[in-house]
Amino acid sequence: MRRLVAFLVVWFLAVVATAPSCNIFQDIGNAECSLANQGEGGDDGAGGDDGAGGEQGGGGGVYSSDVGVGAGPPTGADVGVGAGPGSSADVGVGAGPGARHAPRPQHVRRHRKGGNIGTAVSADCSEPATPVNVPPPPSMMAPVPNWVGLNTTTLRQIAIQNNINGCANQTGITQSRTIGVAFETWVLKTYGWLPRWTMPITSPERVAKNMNKPGGLPKSVIPEQVLDQTALTFGSLTWVDSPASIFFEVKAVTNPLTLGTSQWQLLGLLDGVSTWPTVPAGPHAPPAVFFTTTSNTIVTQPMVDQGTTWKVAVWQAKVFYDANSANPTNPNLSVQKAVCLNPAVYPPVNYVIWPNPGAQNPLTWATDQEQDLVGAVPDPDSPAVDAP
Repeated sequence: MRRLVAFLVVWFLAVVATAPSCNIFQDIGNAECSLANQGEGGDDGAGGDDGAGGEQGGGGGVYSSDVGVGAGPPTGADVGVGAGPGSSADVGVGAGPGARHAPRPQHVRRHRKGGNIGTAVSADCSEPATPVNVPPPPSMMAPVPNWVGLNTTTLRQIAIQNNINGCANQTGITQSRTIGVAFETWVLKTYGWLPRWTMPITSPERVAKNMNKPGGLPKSVIPEQVLDQTALTFGSLTWVDSPASIFFEVKAVTNPLTLGTSQWQLLGLLDGVSTWPTVPAGPHAPPAVFFTTTSNTIVTQPMVDQGTTWKVAVWQAKVFYDANSANPTNPNLSVQKAVCLNPAVYPPVNYVIWPNPGAQNPLTWATDQEQDLVGAVPDPDSPAVDAP
């Protein structure tokens, strides 16, 4: 079953959008021993200096028409009138307890020019003030990812530490193949390309190189995935659809990738993608072989040069891991930006490679069942990671 996946080579102008910045302000309430907000304006409801004639005459606020009024027992006529600090029109009025010179409670003078408005109360410190709008302590920040190249040794360690598909209990080529399949499946799932490609594609060049081997095998290649390129117009150039023109391959090896790697597999990939299926008659994007590899996997220059001769683009994207992961034995992996190793095969335009690298997830993201389905494909070229 083929998956239709778009490969985009794009002419584009970079547009930088500048978003305006903003400042966020937060008012923090002032909590004081006397429960704060003691009736602004007429200082504790007083006219003048604490000037209530009676018990706790209400206080004026900080705005021009605020008035505080309070009443004591029904007798007496002491009245204090005055302006508080907030405005000239603030008035505090109160009636006293009958005796003209009855003692008044002691109040603390406060002179505020702004802030909150509250009810005048006696300065009683028996209960502490409750803080208002106090921000919570800052939460612990997650560590910033530190992306480091995932080499074959680290890949092997991660797989064994997590016993992926039972590899911790395996040895030799069996273990290496299990780990290679795990890496291959993780890459395909990250790109969204499961299930993998299963049909062999014959390569005349590989046939010629292996003709003296028993049965002349292998004669064909089975890429991990085969992708289409869609029609695209940019400027005066229009590219037509180029179906099945990208061969996608995953490698986790320390030895450099040469034309002869794995019984001329890579020669077969370059040859196959340039001749199968029929190359479109109209202007089209060059076919491509796209490698996703461990960080220490090197694509050699002779292979790149052969691609240029056959007008086949050679791309490589490497996988890194997060060295700052909270789970160092099973860190997130990430496919880094792909690089074209022979950009001369493209017209002189700006271009980027599709696909998007996809999600960042640990090696255990691919399930055992998904790995079993990938490993069951009778690929003539082993997906094994390098032996230790």
